[in-house]
Amino acid sequence: MFYNALEHVLGLAETEKDWVTIRREMTDEKIKQIYHLYEGLWPEQTDLLQLLPKPDGTPRAIYTGAIHPDAIADYALGASLYFGELIIQHPFVNARILNPKFSPVKNRSAYRQEVLKSIAFFYTVMPLVERGLVNLIPDPCDFDKHLRDQMWQMARSRSVGNDPRIYEDHRTKVLMREDAQRGIMSMPQRALRSQMQKVFPDKDEAERETMLQAMLRLQEQDPLAVLQQEPFESGEGG
Repeated sequence: MFYNALEHVLGLAETEKDWVTIRREMTDEKIKQIYHLYEGLWPEQTDLLQLLPKPDGTPRAIYTGAIHPDAIADYALGASLYFGELIIQHPFVNARILNPKFSPVKNRSAYRQEVLKSIAFFYTVMPLVERGLVNLIPDPCDFDKHLRDQMWQMARSRSVGNDPRIYEDHRTKVLMREDAQRGIMSMPQRALRSQMQKVFPDKDEAERETMLQAMLRLQEQDPLAVLQQEPFESGEGG
């Protein structure tokens, strides 16, 4: 149901579009619709345990790694060759359980980067979902506050006295750095020009403009970079 709804929101049900066009035509209203549809399919009173697969002799695996489109193929999808079913957490967050200021329904522009990553992830795994090799499930903590509190408490107790740098993962750091670079590229052009003037005061305006145009070309070539033309809302939240 969510796949079909997403096709309609993105305009793919009416005509074929390339990924560049989809990114360029993304709007804050579409972001709101996408996450509103997802929360509508997974209300808080959902009994998720009743929906999860039961022991029936079929081998299964649960993926607990990074929910990122650039990582899922390398880290998880190959497991579907060895197991009958691979259970993966859904990439979309449920706006219903979030504080309004962090909600993709209320604060849409903050999710311009995240929605592209989630859509890319979703379309990457959907062929395996349709074949029954991958089972996408929402975060169980969305429906069980006690489970969420227990998880956080266990995580805190495990981290006491531990240096988090010991557990740093190089691949995860690379993904984070790339996402940070995309965040910079998604800034309005006037803001980018202002930043370049501060970082490269020794270069003239023509040189900085050449650098800006090169950055915009890189932005278009990066499949996860924001191309949304809509301006950010002004004020503290924008």
